[in-house]
Amino acid sequence: MTSAIRCVAAPRIQGWCPGALQPMLADDGWVVRIRPPMGRLTHAQSSGIAPLATLYAQHTVEPTSRANLQLRGVAEPDYPPLLTGSQELGLVDSDIHTESRRNLLLAPFWEKEDATTEIARALTLALGSADAPALPGKFGFALDCGEVPVLRTSFADVRIECCGAGFLVYADGSATGALGRKEDVPALAMALAHWFVAAGGLARSHRRMAALAPLRLTPWRSVLLEGVRDVPVLPDLITQAGDARLRISACTGAPGCGQAAAVTRPLARALATSLRAGQTLHVSGCTKGCAHPAETLTSVATADGYNLIQRGTAASASDWSGLSPAALTALLLNLPYATSL
Repeated sequence: MTSAIRCVAAPRIQGWCPGALQPMLADDGWVVRIRPPMGRLTHAQSSGIAPLATLYAQHTVEPTSRANLQLRGVAEPDYPPLLTGSQELGLVDSDIHTESRRNLLLAPFWEKEDATTEIARALTLALGSADAPALPGKFGFALDCGEVPVLRTSFADVRIECCGAGFLVYADGSATGALGRKEDVPALAMALAHWFVAAGGLARSHRRMAALAPLRLTPWRSVLLEGVRDVPVLPDLITQAGDARLRISACTGAPGCGQAAAVTRPLARALATSLRAGQTLHVSGCTKGCAHPAETLTSVATADGYNLIQRGTAASASDWSGLSPAALTALLLNLPYATSL
């Protein structure tokens, strides 16, 4: 395949994430990000968001690595009716401060009225209280309260996990934390949020879906269908665990993002079958590598072509530079060994 390369300036780090009440302007229009309560969509909500995307966005709803829903390419006149429609579905907070604080990432395997749901409700109330700290938009809490933690590779600042008969609350990257009962968890988590601020941390086709069950959004850009064991036929969606596309990811790329040097998603789809067993690949339009940790392989678009990095991020030094899409494909097929982190 061929790919147009364009010259762009160094990537800009925005320092905040778009929301529904605080959208972000990109080259293809406004980016609106919706945070469904509990990371869950009812049947009415999933059926309602699809026509909104068709009318006011690019006919596409993107799941994000924070278990949110992203709508791109929203024209300025279309933003008010999109926002109103999302509010009527119960998907938007009452004010921008509540929206920016309510950044909870839930392991999607919770049961009704279990510890995860109780902690999430209590923490949501605490984050909306008058004395809640003014947290940055990227600050988040991971509620990973199942028998086995599954969110440790997902971005979060405060992590909550099961530990014996209680719960461990700790700052991401910390070797220690506070152990408490279920009812203690919200206060412990809020204490960490207050500490963060005090320490200066701020520097840092819908008709076919009509019969589906309620949806839970995951941090792996996928959805979990509640109570469904036999997955319905959904053309163009990944429903098999062995699908090669599960081992590849890509940012928005050009032309949607003004910081991207080239297209990313068409290339990513084309490269999926070129990966060896155990390899994962992220295709980035610039060196910023939006919201993505290290993969075994990372390809970065530049003005001179695509670079390839082993065991690093988009900002790491390149192992191969200036590759065409064809050369990149050939290289992946002929790497001398399987790369692992």
